[in-house]
Amino acid sequence: MISAAQQIRLVAPADGVAPVSSVVDDTLFFRKPEAKLRCFVEGGSWRSLPALGGVDYELDPRADYDLILLPSDADPFAIGRLLGQANSPAPVIISRYETLGARADLVLWDWSAQSLSTAILSVMPVVTRVSELPRKPLGPDRNGLSALALAYTRDCSLAPLLRPDDPAVVAYPLLSGVSNARDILEELADAGLLRRRFFERLHICQHCDSSRLHAREVCVKCHSSHLTEQSLIHHYECGYQAVQTSFEADNAYICPKCRRELRHYGVDYDKPGKVMCCNACGDTMTEPEVEFLCLDCHRSTSGDHASFRDWYEYDLLADGIVAVKSGRLPTADSVDDAGRGRTLRDFRLLVTHSVSVAKRTGRPLCAARLTVDTTDLANKIGQRGAVSVCEMLRDVAVQSLREQDIAATLGDTVLVCMPETDEAAGKVAADHIQRAIFAAVRPKLKMTVEIFSVPQIDQFLKTVWQ
Repeated sequence: MISAAQQIRLVAPADGVAPVSSVVDDTLFFRKPEAKLRCFVEGGSWRSLPALGGVDYELDPRADYDLILLPSDADPFAIGRLLGQANSPAPVIISRYETLGARADLVLWDWSAQSLSTAILSVMPVVTRVSELPRKPLGPDRNGLSALALAYTRDCSLAPLLRPDDPAVVAYPLLSGVSNARDILEELADAGLLRRRFFERLHICQHCDSSRLHAREVCVKCHSSHLTEQSLIHHYECGYQAVQTSFEADNAYICPKCRRELRHYGVDYDKPGKVMCCNACGDTMTEPEVEFLCLDCHRSTSGDHASFRDWYEYDLLADGIVAVKSGRLPTADSVDDAGRGRTLRDFRLLVTHSVSVAKRTGRPLCAARLTVDTTDLANKIGQRGAVSVCEMLRDVAVQSLREQDIAATLGDTVLVCMPETDEAAGKVAADHIQRAIFAAVRPKLKMTVEIFSVPQIDQFLKTVWQ
């Protein structure tokens, strides 16, 4: 976030129009100098917004935009549909109202030119981070990539909240617009992209799957909840035992069996315990049944047959970051062989083991990192084209590896560990991979190649894991 002093300096109006600077926290926003910030505005509310230098208001929800402005009250369901249609994986939102909860990156009450400029500048680091990610692809990966992108760009977990207005009772406010959020998050966790942290266990209705259930005790015979707890009375002389109301007669206790009066507790009778009595059918029971009454379909589910659903908070893992940067989720078809390390976790484990062996035996080992300048590439062919080129170069790089090499790929980077290879031979191998990429990929890429010796590999792994 920028300081108040920086905000005042950056949003000072010029010629009656408030400018939005392209510099935030002394770092350049990744945007062509002539490009403007594109802000989508729902409906006709754009007419009430001030003109801002460097900002274009976009009215087409299908267009590419950097930011969503909601200066008027917005229906959360309509915004959910809008977010589902967006090409951006995690659009930044500035809203006037708090109805969107955590999904609104900033709530702004004053929509004057200077206030809006300050608000836009304050969220610009997030806008920048989102703009560096690939656009959402068509197909089943869209919602999963959106969830990962929100966790990555907002640097937070995907946390649930209790929502009694929702039949599921739990919702993920950051995932507004993502349908079947829990199922998607569970799939991502199963794939090793997210880590689970237990939140709550809720029972569900066997008829409609709702968790808005009222737990109650009911009669084992007629299932009425009209129950009363009563004490038992045991008459010593004749041995008769029944509920207390059976003995009550005026102001005395009269045994229903022998008709004798019970005068003294501990001498004539005792109270060995309590039972539940049904006021509907008159049955008595030591333990009533537990039943769940659904507040949505009004049907009951026996406690013995009620299933439950566990809810979790989810933290983004390193492989999740790789997926969101590459713009695709891992699938069975994209699995490399185990020796080459499909995931960052595999790569780190295999490389750590290789370093240990190299240090113990004195055998040569080195690592390489090949990184593409994606900013230059996007300027040449656009963001979508850059994503396709990066996918192609990753495939070409993996195909160019030697049998013993261990590799992992990020969105714009190829990581290679080369056993039985010293630094000089590692440079030759890396040059071979680079030439194969240049031969297969157009346009010409700007690529950085780094070689790491055994003492440097530990630090190399730390930078990869961040």
